[in-house]
Amino acid sequence: MSDCVAFAKTLVGPLFNTYTDKFIKSMSGFNAFIKTNIAEFDGSPNYALVKISEGKLSPVTSLACTYNTADGETILTWDENFGNNGIGGDKAFWCIYDDSTGLWYFADGEVTRDTETDTQTISAGLTATDLHCYLLTCQYTSYVLTLISANDYAAVTAP
Repeated sequence: MSDCVAFAKTLVGPLFNTYTDKFIKSMSGFNAFIKTNIAEFDGSPNYALVKISEGKLSPVTSLACTYNTADGETILTWDENFGNNGIGGDKAFWCIYDDSTGLWYFADGEVTRDTETDTQTISAGLTATDLHCYLLTCQYTSYVLTLISANDYAAVTAP
């Protein structure tokens, strides 16, 4: 339980408070995360199975993430996968977890689903095999968040 709570604590402000689908769960994003993921933290976590978001919006697919240890350049690519309710203008938000330090790196802004790529710089000198990438999409109507997707996951690789 303590490992699951420690993993989730830093997600409260940047992720759960903003990107929790209140129509999916009748509890806070933090409590929903703990309930959904506690079994994954019994021993060595399988980060590919950790769900940081759930929702009814069609998620992207085929997420890939490369990280250059020399300069910290991080490149994400994905398939827009509109599914039954996605649109090109859906916002894509990503975050990367470093399991060697317990630190999170968050996207510096949102890009749209149909761009199918984002390049940003995080800390240099990290080990790609310690990094775990998550991406979710969200849809707004008149600046109101109306739909959120389940996250897609990618183990981070070096170029």
